Amino acid sequence: MGFSPHHSSDKSRNIKADVLEIKDNISLNPSRVETLEATLVRAKDKGIKVVLCLSPYLSRCPSAFSTIKELQRLSEKYSMLFVDMSQLEGFVENPQYWYDSGHLNAEGADIFTRKLTECLYPWLNTY
Repeated sequence: MGFSPHHSSDKSRNIKADVLEIKDNISLNPSRVETLEATLVRAKDKGIKVVLCLSPYLSRCPSAFSTIKELQRLSEKYSMLFVDMSQLEGFVENPQYWYDSGHLNAEGADIFTRKLTECLYPWLNTY
C-alpha cells in the first residue's frame, strides 16, 4: 500500500487535533481484519516481506488502541515487523504538516517518509 499526500497551498488552514477518549474495547471491522490477514497470508506464502506500519495521527481515534493491539497480534502471528508511528514526535504538535486531521500534506508526507526510512533501514539490511 502507499500514500498519496493531499496538496494544498493554503497555509492559513487551521487544523487542530481532536480530543477523543481512547478506549481499548472498541471492535474493529471484522471484515477488514480478515481481508488484511488474508493479504498477509498470501504475501508470506509468496515469500514477500511485509512491514505493518501505523502512520501518524493528528488526533487519536477512539479505535487506536484496538488497531495497535490487532497489528501487534498479526505481526507476532506472521513474524512481521510492526512499526507504530501513530504518535511520532514532531507530528501531533505541528498542524502545518497536515492537510486535515487525518491526512498529511506533501511536506508532512515527505518528513514522515524520511523518518520511516530511517527506522526501516537497519531492518532492511538484514534481508
